[in-house]
Amino acid sequence: SEMFHDAAAGNRRAPVVAAALLGVMALLMFTSSWNDTPTSDDNVALISGYSYLRRQEFRLEPQNPPLMEDLAAAPLLWMNLREPWDHKAWEEANDPELGQAFLYQMGNDPDAMLRAARTPMILFALLFGAALFGWTRKEFGSGAALLTLFLYVFSPTFLAHGRIVATDLGATAGFFLTIAAFLRFLKRPRWSNGLLAGLVLGLALLSKFSTIALLPILLFLAAAWAFANATPGRRIRWRRLPGGGFALALRRRRERDNVSLLGWLARAAGIIVIAFLVVYAVYLHHIWNYAPERQARDAQFQRTLYDLGGTAADMVLWSSDRPLLRPWSQYFLGLLVALKASRWGQPVFFLGSVRPTGSRWYFPFVYLIKEPLPLHLLTLLALAWALRRGLRIPLPPAAASNRLQPLRQWLREHFVEFAFLSVLGVYWAALIRSNMNIGVRHLLPAFPFLFILIARPIVSLAQTGAGTPRRRWGFRALLGALLAWQAIGVLRVHPSYLAYFNELVGGPRNGWRYVNDSNLDWGQDVKRLAQFVEQRAIAGIRVDYFGPADAGYYLKERYLGPLGCTESPKGWVAVSAMLYPGAPWNPGCDYRARLPMEKLVATIGYSIFVFYVD
Repeated sequence: SEMFHDAAAGNRRAPVVAAALLGVMALLMFTSSWNDTPTSDDNVALISGYSYLRRQEFRLEPQNPPLMEDLAAAPLLWMNLREPWDHKAWEEANDPELGQAFLYQMGNDPDAMLRAARTPMILFALLFGAALFGWTRKEFGSGAALLTLFLYVFSPTFLAHGRIVATDLGATAGFFLTIAAFLRFLKRPRWSNGLLAGLVLGLALLSKFSTIALLPILLFLAAAWAFANATPGRRIRWRRLPGGGFALALRRRRERDNVSLLGWLARAAGIIVIAFLVVYAVYLHHIWNYAPERQARDAQFQRTLYDLGGTAADMVLWSSDRPLLRPWSQYFLGLLVALKASRWGQPVFFLGSVRPTGSRWYFPFVYLIKEPLPLHLLTLLALAWALRRGLRIPLPPAAASNRLQPLRQWLREHFVEFAFLSVLGVYWAALIRSNMNIGVRHLLPAFPFLFILIARPIVSLAQTGAGTPRRRWGFRALLGALLAWQAIGVLRVHPSYLAYFNELVGGPRNGWRYVNDSNLDWGQDVKRLAQFVEQRAIAGIRVDYFGPADAGYYLKERYLGPLGCTESPKGWVAVSAMLYPGAPWNPGCDYRARLPMEKLVATIGYSIFVFYVD
């Protein structure tokens, strides 16, 4: 941890240490994913991305934009695979069934396909880590950059979900890089910086539909920037616009030029327009061979399936077969579906029982138990230090002529922190209101902002702010102990990062008692179950498992079929953690009474329970 304290040493050696940390991350991600079986997202995303690249038809999974799926599927183009276009699921746009056929029924090698698809995801995670380090180093120094990168590399959530063919990592990069590019534009409002911000925002919108939240965030930050940079020599007034209407303007006294709030909002709107032109170009490529009549029919199906009403749905349906509007129609159809699914939610296992929909406490609780305790302790230390020294807004004197000036000055000095806190506030508020409660992975876009907000005050405290030299060395020892605790705690669950839980709930062995789904069991351990069965020379086993993996493919003749909910278990039995306490979609099928934990023989990757019943 000395690198975080010594600024001179950090500046010289920081790139080398950062490269070493990213090397560790690459090793952990590749080795932990080597024997994984497909997760629920892998299955659908793989065939969707492959179909987009090979067929240029966007008939599968409209509820996700295509960027990350394209990235994952790109290596498959060089694998000479047997393709499922004659399968009935392709005509029906049944992506789960088609993904299953693509992996296991066409004669392809599912392990090779999955490893090839996860390689670009891991490389993307490493590149984003490098970008996160580089930006933080430039903005806040080497110490803060290294601590930020350490928290990223030894985050069990990034190690787990950064290697899965899913959209969460893309959304994380999209949120952070868009905010970074927009801050650059605010400080230096050149056309080149505006173009860059628009391109980055466009790519963010193409990664996951949750990034639509960036639009109001950028407009809000533009307004905050206009307010922060108003000087005492300017006054805020309403200005009449030609043709009617008013604009709030910051007008310099005795001068004709003015810097208007409307001007900054217009610049932000211009960046948003550039972003949607990027979206249009990418979607145009993806619907090139998508017949207009088929697109219109599929749009009507999605509208009926998700009960999409209102003017927006009418416009999407109307434009779905209009040649110039079809790309945007497909994008906004997916956005409407994603928003409706988030509002509807789905049954969820939470705190030991199945609930019909999401809970407002779900994400705060999941964040509390799924992230390392050292991270929580560092958060408390950083918050205490920031409130004491760095983020207090000075109060103006009672007789001050411009009572807003201290607030403006604070914003100018801490605008990056303000922007990050704004993103965290908006994102957390949206998630807490969402009924789609399926995993801590949905919190990933908030993590980079949080890591930097933690790292800056912690490093400042370690370098100069702990008081006497004795206290500083004591704090440095504490920091080193916390970082060692986090690294060791995360490494101990290798390769099962998906199932990480911290000490508050007794670690990963007890996580199933509180939450499941992508927090624990996403179908990743079927191959490891097959290895266990072979090592123990088990002749046959009944399996009730979750996920798209084909148990018969991995267990071969040892697989005796699924276990029914009403059967009395006999012999060797394996049950997924997702299903053991009663699956959210079938809570009546509860194995806890028939297969009590006293009969547990082994746990496979913390996600599959193996029992033997006489």
